[in-house]
Amino acid sequence: MIEVPILILGHSFLKMLGCLIRASNKNNIKPVLFIASTRPGKEYDNMDESIFKELTKGLSNYKVAIYNPNNIPALIKEVKKYNCIVGQDLYYHGKIFNSETIKKISISAYFDTLHHAVANKNRMTYSDLMFFPDNHFKDKFGELTNYTGVSCDIGVPVTDCYKMLEPEDKNIVTFFCPDQGFITNNTNEKIEKCLLALHENKFNIVVKERKNKPWYFKNKKLSSAVTIVKGDNKEYFPYESLKLINKSIFCIGGYTTAAVECHNLEIPYYNIELDKQQSFSQSIHCMKNKYSWAKEKYFSNNLFDHIEHLKQMKYTQPEQNKKHFLNSSVSNLIWEKIIEFL
Repeated sequence: MIEVPILILGHSFLKMLGCLIRASNKNNIKPVLFIASTRPGKEYDNMDESIFKELTKGLSNYKVAIYNPNNIPALIKEVKKYNCIVGQDLYYHGKIFNSETIKKISISAYFDTLHHAVANKNRMTYSDLMFFPDNHFKDKFGELTNYTGVSCDIGVPVTDCYKMLEPEDKNIVTFFCPDQGFITNNTNEKIEKCLLALHENKFNIVVKERKNKPWYFKNKKLSSAVTIVKGDNKEYFPYESLKLINKSIFCIGGYTTAAVECHNLEIPYYNIELDKQQSFSQSIHCMKNKYSWAKEKYFSNNLFDHIEHLKQMKYTQPEQNKKHFLNSSVSNLIWEKIIEFL
């Protein structure tokens, strides 16, 4: 087997890397998992033993190396024993390997990949091979950077999680909360009015909160009627947001990556136009103003333009099943490319 090191900074990185790791052995790869002992400043993202067990389930050949993020020279010394390193957005998170001659392989994390490129004022990248969800992400990244390595738009491993989803009755509406600080009081009131109307029309509403960003409802009736799902779940096979989308008649959000998953799984998604501009993070600014193709493809249905329709909505199976993600393993395709590249 070929030994390939994979850098994991925290458990949230398994959303993109988990399926790739699980598919390693059957592609003649022995993964060497370099896992940070802690993630400074984001300790909630630390790995634990239960995640190790789930991650390596079904693998007969693998190695786990816990490293101290405060001792980067020791990490580099160990990684240099191999001829490559794989990681999520390694072109950004792998800056520590910039001066090393090992081949650096980066797995895109949807919009985060583009956000990092915008934030990186020097437009420097640190990867030799990059994998993107599709040509739109690949082309936009090329516009934003001076990247000269190899780009592949064959997909990202996270879509292999779709095969793990069980058939579900579509019986909920999922609200993927944006940062409440990004909306005005007027928009907040409109959201509550919309959700209350859906509740009164017998919809079961699930509110998926962001990590460390609880959502506050002013309407007490609505607050007691919805089901709150906290943003700290550590399940990745499949991960929680996918399971919620899979059970949803439709979903609501404000410039969330969940819109991409809804599109892929053919679940209608309705967007909230965030309107408190002085509070916007760079990522929200980019989603609204820099990625025009994404706004058209994922965020074009404005929630407030469709309320009357949504109140009567029922889930209908698409006439043509476009879920091509179910027909092949992206992880297998990526390992084939990596082996070829090495």
